[in-house]
Formats: sequence, structure tokens, C-alpha cells
Amino acid sequence: MMKAISKTALWRNTIVEFAKELGYDHFTIGLKRDSIIIHFKPRTSKLKITVELAVRSLHYDIKNTQDCMDFCLLLRAIEDIKAF
Repeated sequence: MMKAISKTALWRNTIVEFAKELGYDHFTIGLKRDSIIIHFKPRTSKLKITVELAVRSLHYDIKNTQDCMDFCLLLRAIEDIKAF
């Protein structure tokens, strides 16, 4: 029988794998690439994420699968903007 996985763990794993494809390194506390650090703070019903940029921090709450997908798109947009 398969072991059940929590939705927050599933969302975290999805974001980690997506970010690795963008070149982020995975550490115990989160992810890092250049001057961007992503911290994960799992909660019972949501995954809190802080994205530390050079001058600002973005706080993001993942409460459902759509939020997870939106965060991945946000991460790709940040990388696209950095490319300019």
C-alpha cells in the first residue's frame, strides 16, 4: 500500500522540482539561485513561502494546487525578467 503524502509536501516537492529545472539549488531550508532565496514554512493547511530578492521579499501562501501552479509561473517570470 502506498504511503499517503500531505498536500503541503506534494506542493513543496512540485515547486522544488520545477525550481531545480530553472537552475535553483535545493537546501534543507529551501532553494537558492544567485541572489534569490526561497524559504518554505509548512503549515497544517498551507505552505508559506518567502522569496528573498536583492531589495525586497515576497510572501506567498500556497493553499491549493492552483496556488502551487501560479507560484511556479511566478518563479519562471522572475527568471525571465532577470534575463533582460
